[in-house]
Amino acid sequence: MRLLDFTGPAVGLYVILQGCLLSLTAYVGGYSIYLIASQVLNRALASNLTTGQMLCKITLEHSLIAMALTTVVAILVASIGAYRAINIEPAQSLREL
Repeated sequence: MRLLDFTGPAVGLYVILQGCLLSLTAYVGGYSIYLIASQVLNRALASNLTTGQMLCKITLEHSLIAMALTTVVAILVASIGAYRAINIEPAQSLREL
C-alpha cells in the first residue's frame, strides 16, 4: 500500500479497520450460533424446568459488554500490526522479492 502512495496513518487505519470488522463479524457469527443453540437447549430441557425459566440466557447488557470488549481487544491487537505495517519501508519490501 505504501508503494501505491498511501500515507503511514492511512495504512495504519486500514489495518485497524480490517481487524475491527473481522472481529465484529466473528462476534455476530458466534452470537448467532448462541441464539440457535440456546433455543435448542431450552426446548430440549423444557420438561425439567419450571414455567418461564430458561437454561441459556444472555442479557442485552451482557452481549453489548462482550461486543465492546471484542472491539477494544481488536483495536489493541490491530494497533500492533498497524505500527509494524507503518514502519515497513516500501523499498525494503521490493528488495525481499
